[in-house]
Amino acid sequence: MSVAGFFSSEEDFRHQTEGVRKAIWLYIILWLVEGAFRKWLLPGLSSYILFIREPVVIVIYCMAVSRGVFAVNGFIVVLGILSFLGLVASLLHSDVNIVVVFYGVRSYFLHYPLIFVIGRVMNRRDVEKVGLLLLCTAVPMALLMMMQFLAPEGSTWNNGAGGLAGGQMIGALGHARPSGTFSFANGGPLYLALLAAFIVYGFTRTDLYPKWLLWGALFSLLLGMVVSVSRNTVVSVILVIVAFVLMGIFYPRYFRKFIGLGVGILVFGALLSMLPVFSSGIDSLQSRFQDGGDLSSSIGGRFVGAILNPWNDFLNIDMFGIGMGRATNAALLYTKNDSMIIEDEWMRTLWELGWILGSAFLAMRVAIALWLLRRAHLELLKGGALAGLILASCFVNLFMTPLGLTTGQGFIMIAAGLCLASENVADAEAADPAAAEPSRRPRGRSLYAERLHGGPGSQISGTGPGSGA
Repeated sequence: MSVAGFFSSEEDFRHQTEGVRKAIWLYIILWLVEGAFRKWLLPGLSSYILFIREPVVIVIYCMAVSRGVFAVNGFIVVLGILSFLGLVASLLHSDVNIVVVFYGVRSYFLHYPLIFVIGRVMNRRDVEKVGLLLLCTAVPMALLMMMQFLAPEGSTWNNGAGGLAGGQMIGALGHARPSGTFSFANGGPLYLALLAAFIVYGFTRTDLYPKWLLWGALFSLLLGMVVSVSRNTVVSVILVIVAFVLMGIFYPRYFRKFIGLGVGILVFGALLSMLPVFSSGIDSLQSRFQDGGDLSSSIGGRFVGAILNPWNDFLNIDMFGIGMGRATNAALLYTKNDSMIIEDEWMRTLWELGWILGSAFLAMRVAIALWLLRRAHLELLKGGALAGLILASCFVNLFMTPLGLTTGQGFIMIAAGLCLASENVADAEAADPAAAEPSRRPRGRSLYAERLHGGPGSQISGTGPGSGA
């Protein structure tokens, strides 16, 4: 059912769904800061703060249903059926732990509808405001990561969840992998990749964000990459840059913007090289790549291998799995048994759900990623770059990031939702002014005429293709 039937105008739609958007903003902010509470502010409540976004997402769904904007589509239906069957199969085990099983349900299904709710109630301007939030946090986040990189392993700066001293991973040459405000080091690469998408987008839009803010965020991005001690960070940011370069091939105006951005990267790279921390960071990064092979072998080993290796053990996987949530780190909180912990996401999914349900669930994750890729491509043909840049920051994560890790799971839902929401253009907003001539616009037709005749800018926010309606 189209959302448009419930609202008389865009203004009415925005007014009626304001509470949903505020709750989504709370979800995003909690994703950014919950790790700080678990490590430093309220470490004694770490186990409870782990689930701090669950009540928020449930409230979002309740408000979305009451306002007629909760999205029910093929993805949600299939994921719901798979999760229900997985729940039933898990409850049949003799050694079942109810809490662990429901944690598994939470990991596999609870947050997925949020993608499509964000796509319905937010529009491009909302997405740009999320980008502004990330740009404003870039400098303090980079400085925090630098302090964590320079601090000793057992320093308070590198506390783990629960206030555990030295609870962060050691990357290389004795340096801890910075976690920023996130619970663990996996949050840094996700944050920096999404930040890179908005930095690039900001440079393609005139007067969208203050230039001093963009340049400060760019410097912070480079600093964060240098001290990250993470191949993931380097690869994730490179993917965003590659996506922008590919856009420049089809739209020369974007390529001209890339030249200016490239000059800025070189200048700030030169300035950054003057800092003492730069040489230490580069040495640590080089050590990480040497330990894991060069860039190409790192991608091959961690990406292709993570997809193909589970099938080598295919015959040993139980048809109905060992139970939802059993192979996650969170299960340790309730079972104190680490014999079943599996780090690799595809392997974990197959072992927990079994090879039938597990294979179907993994196929759905890949399908969602490809569906978003197709939508981002169509949006690019209309002149919109934002969806493609955000998707570049999260595409691999959509089907590879462990859903049992709350930071990674939250990132997937937020980034994918923002991809959809960026397609929704408010009635008062023209198409992306930085875009080149959209290839699908008829010759001689102005933007006003395009909107008058039902072009991409004519839709009411939340009722367009990004809504999932």
